[in-house]
Amino acid sequence: MHPMSPGDALEQFSQGNPAPVYLIVGDDATEMAETANAFEELIEEGLRPFNVDRFDGGDDKVTLGAVIEAARMFPMMAPRRVVIVQRAKDCLMPKRDSQAAEKDQEAFEAYLS
Repeated sequence: MHPMSPGDALEQFSQGNPAPVYLIVGDDATEMAETANAFEELIEEGLRPFNVDRFDGGDDKVTLGAVIEAARMFPMMAPRRVVIVQRAKDCLMPKRDSQAAEKDQEAFEAYLS
């Protein structure tokens, strides 16, 4: 994965050649939110409830396993799904050590490879 501008990432996505994961980083929270929203808007509005999932990695109830499960779901009546994880670093670092958290981490690494 190489760095690209938000515009380049959105163009790649909209042309039907998306990467499995886009990591949006930066100091400007507004720009990051706008970019995430732009990805969501690439899905037809009426199909978003079926093809867009949003997670807050800072929520103790959100697990990496839930994110992976959402990413692996087949799209419904659309060419692809969008899964947005805000504060992803909080989700990537398990809230507590457990076999489930370790299994989720391994599944995420496998998803990326």
